[in-house]
Amino acid sequence: MSPGNYLLKDLAMNSFHVREAERFWHDCERVTVEWLELAEQLDKFVQNTELLQTRQKVLHPQQLHFLLPIHVLSR
Repeated sequence: MSPGNYLLKDLAMNSFHVREAERFWHDCERVTVEWLELAEQLDKFVQNTELLQTRQKVLHPQQLHFLLPIHVLSR
């Protein structure tokens, strides 16, 4: 094989590796975006869960009528 052929072969291999590296980089970017979206969804889920737990601990006005008889009886 002539030196020119070796050079073309090296260029072709380098080009292949560059394309593979670019494809890998784009895959990494896509996966990173997917992970960030999942992290946002998880954060919203945790916030909603904490909010629900907080709401369960707080008495709502419509629940106060259940306390009235107990309060009256305790006098």
